[in-house]
Amino acid sequence: MMTTEKTLLIIGSAPFTIDTEQRELRRFNRPEQKIPFDHLKNDGPFYSYRYTGKTIGVYERIDLDNIQDVTIDLIIPSLIIESNGLITAVLKDDLNRMSQKEGWGFFLGDETLAMRLSGKLPHIDLAGTDFTID
Repeated sequence: MMTTEKTLLIIGSAPFTIDTEQRELRRFNRPEQKIPFDHLKNDGPFYSYRYTGKTIGVYERIDLDNIQDVTIDLIIPSLIIESNGLITAVLKDDLNRMSQKEGWGFFLGDETLAMRLSGKLPHIDLAGTDFTID
């Protein structure tokens, strides 16, 4: 039996939770930054979306006219959006390889990766002593 865990969609370096109930992608560490499913173009087996940090409010307290924004043309297989965020580890690996090979613009990760991308440093316990890895 394959186990599943909550899958997060990583766009650039921004992790998003896939919320099928609210029908939106919600930034992991900044839940006010959202991409409603209605903004995704349904292309049958795929959804597409032109992602820029400016359009979802990634930049705060910055002069938006003078910033170089990153644009990513996302192609997201429908099963990711419709899976309630639960995807087997094997399927996640396959989708990540296909995304890299085909230039789909995303990476599937988990909460540990999302925490790291949000600035939290990992900790390990060695023989009862806590170490921060930087």
